[in-house]
Amino acid sequence: MKKKLVSMLLTGVVAVSMLAGCGGSDSSATSASAETAKSGSAATSEASSASETAESSATTSSADASSTSDTAAAGEKGLIAFIPPDMTSPYYQMIIDGAKPTAEKLGYELDVQSPSTSTSYDEQVQILENEINKGVKAIAICTHDASSILNGVQEANEAGIPVIVFNTLQDLPSDDVDVYAYVGYDPWAGGVMAADYVAEKIGNKGDIAILEGLEGYNNTERIEGFQDEIAKKYPDINIVASQPADWERDKGYTVAQNIIQANPDVKAFFAASDEMAIGAAQAMKDGGIDGIVTIGIDGNAATMDSINEGVTTASLDTDPYTIGVTSIEQAVNAIDGKKLDDNKVIVQCFVVDSSNVKDYLQK
Repeated sequence: MKKKLVSMLLTGVVAVSMLAGCGGSDSSATSASAETAKSGSAATSEASSASETAESSATTSSADASSTSDTAAAGEKGLIAFIPPDMTSPYYQMIIDGAKPTAEKLGYELDVQSPSTSTSYDEQVQILENEINKGVKAIAICTHDASSILNGVQEANEAGIPVIVFNTLQDLPSDDVDVYAYVGYDPWAGGVMAADYVAEKIGNKGDIAILEGLEGYNNTERIEGFQDEIAKKYPDINIVASQPADWERDKGYTVAQNIIQANPDVKAFFAASDEMAIGAAQAMKDGGIDGIVTIGIDGNAATMDSINEGVTTASLDTDPYTIGVTSIEQAVNAIDGKKLDDNKVIVQCFVVDSSNVKDYLQK
């Protein structure tokens, strides 16, 4: 998927409740790291250079879709299916918070359906097939197992229903399916930004640990981007533990406790999701351990509150609200038959910590 990435910046859109072709808002070092994130891959440097040329066309597309639909009654144009991998994470609710009003503004009703858990792949496939049978106008879907939805996406193609895959830039693993657009942030560059932030906070030396999510593209890219940046730029930082906590706060709490007991010199935890970071931060607080840096990736509202309360240190806000908005705008573009020069649409992300969290909470 080494295409030129089209960066789509939605000016002025930052969620009320908020996370990697990313532009950092915390430090110049963070911004510079994102520009050099992943040599030979979908790095942020290309997203940054492409943003100025892509912004006007992307904004025009949004304006065109909006201008013909501002007076449309919500739902009069039909249904758009929206299928997240689960509703247990507040991250997906924030994406829906962006998607639903956008669909209504453009004259569509959003039909949100999700499986009971993020690993209930058969259930998600059944939901996808049900939405196709309903005759929806477009489908936006996110899954942790891309191979599981291939048949369903092919059925949607055969039915003439355009498909948007959100929260990832990874192509589905088949040449036999057609996806109109992939909407998300660059997770590798997000890992790079997190690494630079952690390094700055601990003085570029010391022991650190990683909390991993479930196996999949986003988890791998976030973790490997982080590890690669540490290895390349910070020889005095040692990753002494990297253990799964499956995206969950409670598991993040327990795993972080176990890691700190075995490695009492750990100075920081990088978690591949906010929920795990909140768990790690709470474990440190409950254990009376001060000064440990905790950073996650997502930009969940709960994390903003935790940062504001001085518990979690930081979050890489991937701007899930804007991912939701953009996914629906691209779905409507697909319905309207508009052509994309490139089907990778990048939403930018930002580091949020105590220095700027109040700005996010006020929006």
